[in-house]
Amino acid sequence: MSVGDLPVYGPTDPFGDEEHQPDVIVRVDFLMSREQITTALGIAWAEIVEGDRSPDSLSVVEVRHEVEAYLSVQAFHALGEQMDRDSLRTFSPEQQRVMQLLAAAVDRAYPAGGES
Repeated sequence: MSVGDLPVYGPTDPFGDEEHQPDVIVRVDFLMSREQITTALGIAWAEIVEGDRSPDSLSVVEVRHEVEAYLSVQAFHALGEQMDRDSLRTFSPEQQRVMQLLAAAVDRAYPAGGES
């Protein structure tokens, strides 16, 4: 089966972090096995379990939301850690120039006005 033949689910909601004002929506498709999805849901379940609620009480939307939320939280956590490390670094003039060029590339690839 080719990737184009796989079923596609999501996104259920746009995800972000509270510390940064969003400028664009970036959509990412994850190719995941059932084991990976179950693991992500298991981690999310451990954090959301309420009283005597059973996993079979989760709606389809809740399952999809929790899996997607787990993936986004992990991504934002890793980005936040790297941004914190970068804020403590002193970049050389050459590294600063590279970062400026990368920022310009981001502006071209993800224009805030929505041009594509």
